[in-house]
Amino acid sequence: MGKKPELEPLSDEVLEKLRGASCATLWSLLGDIYHMENIKPLTGDSKIVGPAVTVKYAEINPEATPEQRTREIKRFGFPMHDAWDLVKPGDVVVGAALGYVNAGIFGDCLATGFKARGATALVSDASVRDYSGIKEVDIPVFTIGPPTPLSSSGGGVYPIDVNINVVCDGVTVKPGDIIVGDGDGIVVVPREYAEEVAEKAEAKEKLEAASRKLLMEGKSLRDCYPNLKKEYVVKEGLTKYWNMIHPEEQI
Repeated sequence: MGKKPELEPLSDEVLEKLRGASCATLWSLLGDIYHMENIKPLTGDSKIVGPAVTVKYAEINPEATPEQRTREIKRFGFPMHDAWDLVKPGDVVVGAALGYVNAGIFGDCLATGFKARGATALVSDASVRDYSGIKEVDIPVFTIGPPTPLSSSGGGVYPIDVNINVVCDGVTVKPGDIIVGDGDGIVVVPREYAEEVAEKAEAKEKLEAASRKLLMEGKSLRDCYPNLKKEYVVKEGLTKYWNMIHPEEQI
């Protein structure tokens, strides 16, 4: 089992800046390599930000006999118990289940357990089960497939390890990386870049907020988007943020 990484906790200020950033803004800073293309909110338009606790899944050999499958799964025990032990308030549990859309890797009991432990969200690159129960638990869930009655093993996978590097929906996730989700989906912010990304994300959000304000005041789209006219940048007191995003065009 992977251990909880010994990482310095991010400051509340950094996390708050990431909460204020949309996934669209983060994608513009990080690109496709950190965007989970196929994972979307199960319901609603939840905003989540938190460090990742990862769960790795393996494929069940489709040619194995039922007895062989049972023996292989039992060999690994139930790593979700280990994940529960590791979760701290604010964490996001990330299940990397090889894109098996018929595998319900989280159900209402797991959702309840992780929420009670303090998890802020669940992310699955497979599916979930017990949809009605999960809705009652009221924990944000992001998933690649629609709900299914099948368990993870019924859908073709089983958990084998926790809190190790995984690939979830094509994106490498390391324990402690910051998972950001909203109505657009999921972006992973590598822990080592989190402070820098948070600063730049805040800057972009402030510039875009000014653009929207000026547009509502009747200013031209050409002067406001995609780049705010420098005259307006200065007038709105946003020079610091402009220089952070446009180092090649300092004001």
